[in-house]
Amino acid sequence: MIHSKFIIPLMFLVVNVATAATVAPRISRISVTPATATAGAIFKFSTTLSAPLIVGDKVKINVGSGTLIAMTGTETQYSLSQALFTAGVKKYTVGIYTSRGALRGAINTGTYKVTSAAPVNHAPTLTLISSDTTATANTKYTVTLNAKDVDANLGSITMNWGDSTSPDTLTATDSKDLVFNHTYAAEGDFSWNAFASDKGTPVLKSKSISKIVIVSNLAPVEVKPPVVTVPIAVTYPVTESYDVFKKMTSYIGVTILSETGEKAGFWDLRSKWTIRAFKILDSFRYQIYMSSVYVSWTSWRYYDAVYDLNGNSLPTTTISSDVGCQSFSCTYREDVGANVTREYLTSVQDTGIKLKISGTGGEEIFQIPADYIKSFLAAVPAS
Repeated sequence: MIHSKFIIPLMFLVVNVATAATVAPRISRISVTPATATAGAIFKFSTTLSAPLIVGDKVKINVGSGTLIAMTGTETQYSLSQALFTAGVKKYTVGIYTSRGALRGAINTGTYKVTSAAPVNHAPTLTLISSDTTATANTKYTVTLNAKDVDANLGSITMNWGDSTSPDTLTATDSKDLVFNHTYAAEGDFSWNAFASDKGTPVLKSKSISKIVIVSNLAPVEVKPPVVTVPIAVTYPVTESYDVFKKMTSYIGVTILSETGEKAGFWDLRSKWTIRAFKILDSFRYQIYMSSVYVSWTSWRYYDAVYDLNGNSLPTTTISSDVGCQSFSCTYREDVGANVTREYLTSVQDTGIKLKISGTGGEEIFQIPADYIKSFLAAVPAS
């Protein structure tokens, strides 16, 4: 039998033994994966404890920002995953904290490294400034190009002339015109091709620009009729010229900027048209020449047909085309001729004529006033 005076000390003994059995854990190991990564990557921080946490305690980490963040886990394994962006070698600390925020035990320290993300390189853009569609053999032919690079990383422009000669590559300066000169040794049709390159790794190239140049042994006779924006007189001038080599007389009406055409693109041009006639010996050919300029984010319109308001399909000649591109769009030019007779022009000289040029990729309307047709027929002899 136990005497009552021994009961209270025995109870204290039991309590003291239970308290001694609760041992605070310590941090056995900390790690981070990956140890090095580029800015924006996910870093995983891990902590292993020697024993489970005391109720209310938390494992917290400071990844270098100065803020303590609670790690998640169970038993002895805890972790935190976070995207980090500030470049440099960074220190992180891990500790066990009580429910009141007091540190329990020692702080553990580790390091990781964030490297700067590699910059995104963009391909340069190339624009055709000027070139001719014809050239003379053994005479200098010139093409002017302009390249841009948003990364200020422009390297060069390369020109392949389309004959048996080696390509020309010239060092380019951003947004400055670069002139290429070449001499074709023989007559023929040649397709030159040009592209710009940057200095990146790997090297990026622009979209190429190509054009066909017709090289002859004799210099062509060039006639440049005046261009007006708005017809201001009933009489429209017609330019007459004679090519002694071709034995051909040309009658070129004044070029008119189309009122229905699209405006601008970086060429700042509108579509235009004229009527012209060619006389070789006693034979006449008449043609309504239409030059369509438009901006597209897709591709060419591929004009191949011309119709009038009466539903007549006029014989069509595809004459030439050109394109120049910027970052997200291109400005296209397609030249088309509607081959007509003097009788046809006479039949519409009192009413004028409205024509539609059409292709698989689109269409455009051209309107030619009656006074223009009358002026042209009056200036061109009937025979």
